Amino acid sequence: MKPQYLALVAVPAVVISLACGGSQSFEEVPDRWAPIDAPAAADAGAFPDAPDLGVTNWVLGEEVDLTTTDKVVLVEHWATWCGPCRIEFPHMTELQRDHADELVVIGLSEEPTSLVAPFVERNSDVMQYTVAVAPPSDLMTWSRMSGADSIPYSYLVQAGKVVWHGHPGRLMPVLPHVLNGTWNETTAKTFAEIPAFVPAYMETLELLGPEQASSLLDKLLEVPTMGADTKNELSWTILTEIPESQRDIPLAVRLAEQATGEVDHQNWAYEDTLGLALQMDGQLEAAIVAQQTAVDLCIAASAGPPCVELRERLESFERER
Repeated sequence: MKPQYLALVAVPAVVISLACGGSQSFEEVPDRWAPIDAPAAADAGAFPDAPDLGVTNWVLGEEVDLTTTDKVVLVEHWATWCGPCRIEFPHMTELQRDHADELVVIGLSEEPTSLVAPFVERNSDVMQYTVAVAPPSDLMTWSRMSGADSIPYSYLVQAGKVVWHGHPGRLMPVLPHVLNGTWNETTAKTFAEIPAFVPAYMETLELLGPEQASSLLDKLLEVPTMGADTKNELSWTILTEIPESQRDIPLAVRLAEQATGEVDHQNWAYEDTLGLALQMDGQLEAAIVAQQTAVDLCIAASAGPPCVELRERLESFERER
């Protein structure tokens, strides 16, 4: 399964309330950074004070004081070795560009400046936001506060308070609320209680069958501009984890098409899902186009071993011609 975007939608009572998460396997990432089911909001009660950033070097951009800035600050923990982190670079650059007057984006790494600085320079076309380094102990303070044990992992800080934290793929439904002043403890609690669609789908499929399982997603599919993470994860689950006799391929295609469309076909993991969905739906030529896009994006992101898997899938599609 793969990490993507959370949607705020209503679902039937049969849906179980669990946290949504998951990822394709990245063999090069240590086990301690395995994806987790992270909370959707920073505590159900009062928002906690943001820990000190602990920055020892501002590699790119100006110094930021979380307690005095009048802007919302997006802090993302990342590392140069982290393939999934690289997927986020263009998106973070876009966020910084589109919300320059109200948002500061900071990529924070525990790695030494001697490693981070040349990496940022090599990736200057997609890393156009503030980048800094801090000791592992300072990043661990943030992780202990949030319960995070994976990267990439994001925090939204407003007026010195951590008002949201989670996988960056789940940021987009939250960020507009924070920027326009409608994010508060009640809203945060609502987001934190959103049911998880993947386990809900699996549970309903087992209890009631494919038709009922698919119908619970109607509300999600009615919102074409929210939920790419969830849509991609659901599609991948249907394609790879559901028995063939219960596999709803048209639904998987629809979910994958919406997910890729939401990010303008700029996420290699989403394109990989779309390629597989189209191939399993018998749309071979379209599958090859999507899979080639996935390979190209993966290579451009220097994502490492996953690119080999994507290329092998592309070659298998081409052999079917």
